[in-house]
Amino acid sequence: MPVQAVPESKTGRLGQDYASSSMFMKQEYENSLKTQDKYIVDQFKEILGRSTDDLTREETGEALIKMVEDSDTALKAIVTPMYQIIDKEGSVFLKTGNIKNRVRSAYLSLPKSKKTSSVKSVLDNVNNINTVLSPKEVYKKLRELRELKGRIGNDPTANKMLSIATGNLEKIFNTNKNIVRPQSAIKRGEDALDELITKEGTTGILGKHKTIANKLTSMRPNMSFSEAHTELSTLKSLQRDMERSVGEKNTKAEKLIGEAITDLSKSMDSAAQNFNPLLLEKYKDLSGLYKEGINTIHGGWVSKALKKDNVADIGQYLVKSGENLAVQDLKKLMSKAKELKVTVDGENMIKSIEKEFINNLFPTGSPQHFNNFLQKMELGKFSDTFNAIVGKEKGDKLYKLAQEVDLMSKGIEGSEAALSLAVRGAELGAIRNPGLSSLLYPVFSTLARKQIDPKVVDKKINIAKAMNAQLQKGDKISKGLFNKFVEGLPKTAAITGMIVGAQVPSE
Repeated sequence: MPVQAVPESKTGRLGQDYASSSMFMKQEYENSLKTQDKYIVDQFKEILGRSTDDLTREETGEALIKMVEDSDTALKAIVTPMYQIIDKEGSVFLKTGNIKNRVRSAYLSLPKSKKTSSVKSVLDNVNNINTVLSPKEVYKKLRELRELKGRIGNDPTANKMLSIATGNLEKIFNTNKNIVRPQSAIKRGEDALDELITKEGTTGILGKHKTIANKLTSMRPNMSFSEAHTELSTLKSLQRDMERSVGEKNTKAEKLIGEAITDLSKSMDSAAQNFNPLLLEKYKDLSGLYKEGINTIHGGWVSKALKKDNVADIGQYLVKSGENLAVQDLKKLMSKAKELKVTVDGENMIKSIEKEFINNLFPTGSPQHFNNFLQKMELGKFSDTFNAIVGKEKGDKLYKLAQEVDLMSKGIEGSEAALSLAVRGAELGAIRNPGLSSLLYPVFSTLARKQIDPKVVDKKINIAKAMNAQLQKGDKISKGLFNKFVEGLPKTAAITGMIVGAQVPSE
């Protein structure tokens, strides 16, 4: 009904009262009530259910989270083996032949009486060392040798041979310039722990700040490129978790981890300078690929959106952010996911967000929401966002239609002969502004919310232009044109009320 669509419209109430009391209009009035019942039921089905071409708000959020997780996993699966190739071609693996030879020579030079079971245990352990080790494997082997020291007891000969092995393993890094050495990141962690000292002489920093500092100080001072990349990925993941956390916030911890990421990246770049030109170029390409992938998958808006406690709020966050960059971030993520061979429901996600965006713009068919839209479209930032979400072609056409509806509304309000009402079959004459001008807005908002095809919007624009041409001539709007204008739209309370409560004259 007119007054339901636009409660503040007194003329709408007048038109509705005439229509409901009219013998001629009685059946149409009763039919409109049935139409309202169906409309309300259909709306609840649409809100609570799921159609075939969009996702619910919860499913939109869940789909985005899954896309981020799957894309991140896929990126790692592609990049990690490539860093391992960098290790191999860059001779980052360490040769242990000299260490084994020295321990074997020491053993052979011993008299038989000193070749105890402990000494043989050391020899066997060293002989089992692989000929080539990665930096990570060197540290694991050093741990095994330290554990062996605890088992062999106080045998001086065995301990001497063990010292030869561990000493040479620790020095093995010194001869390889291509090793990644993140001393600056480690030092940052040490400085953070030393920032505040308790009376017991221990660090006084707490929470995430302490956790990150401990993480940095426990970092190995020698790494291969694939190992350093794993550390870098872990730090970036911790950083994102910290940014998304809705609990404890610690700016010192966030600053520390950000600086450590920069330090570690620089350490990798510095070691890569020792590569030959072709390998250095390959490393730079790989680093760029990883950086671009991470920035796309965990882009600014995406990272902020995933902070939401309720996944159903993620899509709405895009709507309310009002930033074209947010839409671009989402579309880049979808493109990157497909590039990484990740299965995505991107089209459904976009349709779901488009639907929510439109519904938030036009929660009702009120003149206020219509006029807000018209004013906002004059702003470049808003119109860019609107077109990015609904598509530029559809966005431009909806804006054009809104301008025609606005022109029509003003024309009706200024026309003495725009409409007349039939009561009991008798002509009462022209009534100024009987509510139709306000009720044109629900027609537009319904059209926008239903995400009508741009070709259909084109037809509506042409019909609106023809209706405006009639008004400019001082004629009444013909019923035929009006019916074409609302054709294909659901018989909502607003449109039913327009036809019943503010009857359009016959052609």
